[in-house]
Order: sequence, then structure tokens, then C-alpha cells
Amino acid sequence: IFPMLITPSELYNDDEALSRLPHSSVAAGKHNNDVTNPDPHNTSYPQLNGIGYSEVVIESPLHNMCLGTQNSSETAHVIRALVHRGRCLAAQPESRQVLFIKQYGILSGGSLVHPHSQVITLPIVTPDLEKRLNKAAEYYGSEGRCAACTTLVNDPCGSGSSSARLVYQTERFVASVPFAARPWRITIAPKIHSADFLSMDTEGPELTEFACLLQLVMEAIYHGLDDPDYNIIYHTCPVLAKCHPDVCASIKESFHWFVVVQPRFPADIGGFELVSGIRMVDVLPEDNAREMREYIEQRLGSDRKPPTSSQYLA
Repeated sequence: IFPMLITPSELYNDDEALSRLPHSSVAAGKHNNDVTNPDPHNTSYPQLNGIGYSEVVIESPLHNMCLGTQNSSETAHVIRALVHRGRCLAAQPESRQVLFIKQYGILSGGSLVHPHSQVITLPIVTPDLEKRLNKAAEYYGSEGRCAACTTLVNDPCGSGSSSARLVYQTERFVASVPFAARPWRITIAPKIHSADFLSMDTEGPELTEFACLLQLVMEAIYHGLDDPDYNIIYHTCPVLAKCHPDVCASIKESFHWFVVVQPRFPADIGGFELVSGIRMVDVLPEDNAREMREYIEQRLGSDRKPPTSSQYLA
């Protein structure tokens, strides 16, 4: 765990206690991120104190380990750590939103080489999440159902044309390529509707199965795409305990957490996209899904088994 924002000292002022935290590697250090000086009278350039928590979850003692080569039991420990630390940080009074991200490789924007994931809290709800929440509520209001349940679960697992975007499914989770996606983007979503990633049962088969599927997808990407840089982003709801009861109820019924795996390549964004704000899709998502299915079949045809059994945590 590595504090990297203006962090209230109460959570990090006991080095001995920190050293006993599960799933963590403690590093001491102060970053000069506290240089903002909000001026309430300068309305042209509004600023907000960057009060929050930022922790690095070390994923392996091996410096060159990665998700594509480690076993699923190690991945499960990482997911469990993310949930446990996320719950702890969400309970802090300043936290309105908890962000989970993994950066792998230079193109991902990462600066730490050792395998890790990050848990970050913000004192606000980001505009991106606000937009997602509003769109989800709008869809639910007009259609009477969750948009993600439809597009990320039911459609890929159904018998219609969208089934061509299915990558792999287990009893509880679905991996698919989204409609009009960036090249090689894969989403993993729970089949049972849930707004909050932090509500996952960390000791039951739900976490085991999610970790196994994530590891299988990353293994297929590692071998099929020749170990590309990538980001893993967890899209989950804001801290519900800090929301108005009516807003909380709306989020629970309309929003659905999911994970995005995005391989990164040079020239991800072209000039047309920069000048127009319109993203170009130069590869059919159905083609990406088909190739990913082939990569997964190759991995399952080797010396491993499908990611559906609790034996991976033995």
C-alpha cells in the first residue's frame, strides 16, 4: 500500500499496524501532490483539494510475474485484496468514489514495473461516472430493465446476432466484446445484477469464478496478442452510503458493475478522433471475439482446465 494523494494521516500513521495489513506491501513516502491552492474567488479556474487515498496492491513477490502467466489462485488473492481495501477506503469520511485500475506496460500509463493494481478514492463522483449513472437510469426508466444486463449479459449469451461477441461465459460471469468497441476490448460482467463491485462475496465461489475467468482472459491475451500493454478498469458505483437514499435506490436498480480489459497499442487515437471526438472502429467486434475464443480454446486445450471450479484455490 503506497499513499500517493493528500491522505489524512489517521489511516497511515502507524507503520507497525500497516505492516500487519493483509495483502499489502507498505512503503513510506510523501508525494508533493498537495500543491493545489483553491481560491474560492477565482471562478474561472475552480479547484478542489485532492483529499483521498491511493494504495498500490502488490500482486506477486516475483518482479516479472503478470496476470497472463500467474495461476488463478494468485489472481483470486489480488481480487480479494482489492475488495477488502476498497471497503476500508470507502468507509473513510472523505470518500465518495473508489477507483480500481491496473496498468501494465508503458502504453498503459503505468510508472511502476512490479506487478500491481491500484485503489484510489476521490472526494467527488467523476463526470464520467455521473454520465454512466444518468444513462443507466435513463435506460431503466424507458425500458424497465438494466442496460448492462441486456448488452453485457443477456445479448452475448443469447441466440441472436449479439452472441457472436461472446468470448467466454461461466455460471456467474460473462466475458464479451462490446458493441462498436475499441480493438480487443473485453468486458467481464456478473450475470446476477449488482451495482457494487465491493459487494462481492470474497470467501465464496463468486470471487473464485471471477478470478479464474479474468486470469483465463489475460492468459489468452498474453499468448494470442504477444504480451501487449493493457489497462484493467473496474467500473463500479459510487460509495452508496454517501448517496441520497433516492439516488442510492436508483443506482442499485439501474447500474451494473463490470470490468474492462483494454490492450494498448501505439497510435490508439488518430488525428480524426482528436479533431472530431468521434471514435473510429476499424475492426469488427465479432472478429475480435472470434479470435479471442480461438485463443481461449488453445489455452484450455493445453494443460489447464476451464475456470469454473473452486479447485483453483486449493
